Amino acid sequence: MALNKRQRMSMGVLAIGLVALVVDRMFVLPHSAPAGQAVMTDDYTVTATSDRAVVPPPVSTPPDLTVAAKLEAVWSDNDLRLNGPRDPFSLPPSWPRKRGSEKPPRPTMTAGMIFATNHKLEAITVDPQGRRALIDDKLLRLGETLEGFKLVAIDGESVTFERGGQQIQLELVKDQ
Repeated sequence: MALNKRQRMSMGVLAIGLVALVVDRMFVLPHSAPAGQAVMTDDYTVTATSDRAVVPPPVSTPPDLTVAAKLEAVWSDNDLRLNGPRDPFSLPPSWPRKRGSEKPPRPTMTAGMIFATNHKLEAITVDPQGRRALIDDKLLRLGETLEGFKLVAIDGESVTFERGGQQIQLELVKDQ
């Protein structure tokens, strides 16, 4: 059977591995530790003992805890609160915060503020039928409502709307 180059390379690597294993087991391992029983002195250190050495009795360990008991211990130690969804990118409350790093609270917009930002007073007209205000291409008279706000006053440069005791004033837009 003829072997190609790849197969010969694989066979050579396998042969080198077997030779290294035999050398390790026959020459290196017997000299690395004395013959006898190995004893764990702590969780990470193994000490070899001779056959004549007295092995200390095993240290009594606490009984194995169940998974539920371990989870209960973690839960009580870390004060985990699951009142609702939380931001996974927010820092835990135990971390110190830099002074001045808090963002100022965002102002809450009232219905009147939203109304004032969404509407524009374009013109005020005076004719025999009275004063009228042109707001967002709608001509309104005193007493008419727009989105629940009642038009209560029309002045020379502004109009006043009212809803629930809250008064909103729209100023006439000046052309630039």
